[in-house]
Amino acid sequence: MPRDPVCGMQVHALWATAEVEYDGQRFFFCSLACRDAFVQHPERYVEPSSADADEGPPAPSGSTPHEGKCCWM
Repeated sequence: MPRDPVCGMQVHALWATAEVEYDGQRFFFCSLACRDAFVQHPERYVEPSSADADEGPPAPSGSTPHEGKCCWM
């Protein structure tokens, strides 16, 4: 199951509040606030493309900035 790249929450693609395509990958979001944070600074949340890109978007690392309480997670 994909993870919201901003907050790390697992998001089922069918029930995602929002989705964005960036750099050839599709990202799913738990809230519009998380989507907005991603759209403003996608490079903060996306790791460079790799051979593992088929596994979905990467989960945020511990150093990934979280834009405040975008989704109350």
